[in-house]
Amino acid sequence: MHRTNAHPGRGAQRFLLVEQSLVMRQTIALTAGSLRIGEVHQSGSVALALPMLESTPFDGIVIAVDQDGDEKARAFDYGVLEQIRAGRTASKANLPVIVLTSACDATFVTAMRALRVERILVKPFRARTLLEALAGLTAG
Repeated sequence: MHRTNAHPGRGAQRFLLVEQSLVMRQTIALTAGSLRIGEVHQSGSVALALPMLESTPFDGIVIAVDQDGDEKARAFDYGVLEQIRAGRTASKANLPVIVLTSACDATFVTAMRALRVERILVKPFRARTLLEALAGLTAG
């Protein structure tokens, strides 16, 4: 877990980025900071992110949902999104969520809609696309 300060002080948006790829996390966190999009906290897995979700209020979350893994891993990822929506984290239940995934079909879209996911990004995508989505969360 790692944190990058975009612009210290009050009013800074705080985001959680949960993504397995260290290179992607660091690229997004450092660029978001330099563009003053917000303060980005990082985690390499949903399991490692749980303590952060329980103790720190976030203004938005970007979370990679494992579609290629086994059913148990997918259910765990969905369960964390359900916890957020049920208000069982330090963040508001209506926290904006962006989901990163390697595969997307109608069933997945329906499940994400039910969890009120703001946006779905299918891998591979450009870092710029994710940065624009994060910036959109701060604007809205």
